[in-house]
Amino acid sequence: MEVFVIAGKLGCERAVSLGAIAVVVDALRASATITVLLEKGVKKVFVTNEVDQAFSIASKIPNAILVGERNNIKIPGFHYGNTPSLLWKLPDSELKGRSVVFTSTSGARRINACKGATRILIGTSVNASSTAKLCARLAKSFKKPVVIIPACNFKNENEVSEEDMAAALEIAKRTKLPLKGIIPEFDTKRGLQEVFFSCKHGKELVSQGFKEDVEFCSKIDTCSKVGVVIDFFQNAAVLTSYGIIET
Repeated sequence: MEVFVIAGKLGCERAVSLGAIAVVVDALRASATITVLLEKGVKKVFVTNEVDQAFSIASKIPNAILVGERNNIKIPGFHYGNTPSLLWKLPDSELKGRSVVFTSTSGARRINACKGATRILIGTSVNASSTAKLCARLAKSFKKPVVIIPACNFKNENEVSEEDMAAALEIAKRTKLPLKGIIPEFDTKRGLQEVFFSCKHGKELVSQGFKEDVEFCSKIDTCSKVGVVIDFFQNAAVLTSYGIIET
């Protein structure tokens, strides 16, 4: 088996066409937020593309929590924004056993676009090792390749997001599978924190007051949970956790 790193829409399409183990990496910040929610004991995360859809689904789930953003800012009427550092600080009792309805600008769309892949996982730097171990296990079990998808900007498919590429590579190298599909001009020598703070999206988030999120998202293996899509409900991906992946 082998692992491909293919960004954006093309990565989603390749994952579906190969029936691959897909890993969506939206490093700033959707993948980290979803991972933190699961780490804090959330039972299910319903990932939606649209705000109206999120409100509709939440109305059908008792005690649901709405989490998400548009243009980096918390959506009016939502409980929390797409802010993993804030969610990480919440008491476990605030989230444990609850269901969350989540939407974001790019990451949510990439997750739903992978419908048809053999498995859809949510990975990033904060759960890189657990994601990689699970990828290797599933690739062997299903005899399918792994396609790691840096989410990038769905509004501009030609714009490579350095932070998504960097986090995707952290996962890819840990799978210990043959690696293909890397964008040649990407600089792999810088540390994650440098990449996250110097990239376009990182600078934007810092300017909007989300420096803690950028720092949190640049860390490796803060979490052990890995989100996996188990179903689709009203065109929303339903995620739960694989938990700690043993060696």
